[in-house]
Amino acid sequence: MADGHVETVNTVKTADDMVVTNPTGEEYIISGETFRKRYEKDPANPELYRPKGGAQEFLFLKEDVEFIAPWGEKMSVKKGGVLSISGRGTGDIYGIQRDEFNKTYKPCDKNGNIIKIIPRTRESR
Repeated sequence: MADGHVETVNTVKTADDMVVTNPTGEEYIISGETFRKRYEKDPANPELYRPKGGAQEFLFLKEDVEFIAPWGEKMSVKKGGVLSISGRGTGDIYGIQRDEFNKTYKPCDKNGNIIKIIPRTRESR
């Protein structure tokens, strides 16, 4: 992670595996099949891919958590980090550190439409 924390280790296992790089530079590996389900070419920038599939569910952590990730390696997420629990029915749960989460994800409605957050001002409290 940007702060030097090692979240997990994973290795490309097949020629179809994909290395995904988030806007923060974080890299992770997923199978080609999963990549094709989760991402599509961005029409505005065909050199990039964007997520598809609508909203995701997240659990914000109040303590450090370690667990075995879907790829069989230990994953360590620090307090304040986030678990992606959208795939809990399939066992596809993974963690994201707070800074990387904040720079990668945006709040959206259940259809995946980004919600504009209006900062609270002293007058609106």
